[in-house]
Amino acid sequence: MQVVPLSKVRIDEVGQLRVTPTTNPSKMFQFAYRADLGVYWDIEQQCFYTPAPGVISYTDWYVLVLDTANSEFGCSLRITEHTEWENVPLALKQAIRLRAQNYRWNPKPSPYG
Repeated sequence: MQVVPLSKVRIDEVGQLRVTPTTNPSKMFQFAYRADLGVYWDIEQQCFYTPAPGVISYTDWYVLVLDTANSEFGCSLRITEHTEWENVPLALKQAIRLRAQNYRWNPKPSPYG
């Protein structure tokens, strides 16, 4: 599995979580919607984005971004010391970092065996 560092994690002006990888190795991230997890790819800004939180928290949306990258593209997105944080409160940043440290992708078994 290819490790892809994140250049930025931010919350935009409408409350969407945006996760920007340093690269798009498969050039296929625009097909993120196919995972049917509510995660999409913004072609202009070159980042994954999610709806503003409601029932699902920012930390849970972040995990869904990781799941999408793993399941659809075979990429492991990683926060590094160089990852920029924009408009993310400190407590949320710490919560996302903790979830990222404890994240283990668990592929769902196929219903077809």
